[in-house]
Amino acid sequence: MSAKSTYFTLQAIDGIHDVKELKHALGTIRGVTSVAVNADTGLVAVDYDDEDVAFGKLQHMVASLGYEMQEEHGASM
Repeated sequence: MSAKSTYFTLQAIDGIHDVKELKHALGTIRGVTSVAVNADTGLVAVDYDDEDVAFGKLQHMVASLGYEMQEEHGASM
């Protein structure tokens, strides 16, 4: 298991419904261990096992929900 964290900004997060939707959807991806979403700043933080999850899978899930990643703030091990 290789734990990673990534942080990215989304625009158009509008309230608790969007926060819950993002947390639930990203949390269902096998290998994701935690998801935090700040509706005020649009910042999303995801901890995951990169042996199970590629960053592209996170991007795809976000896009399938109708959001666009504005900026990736980096990933760490």
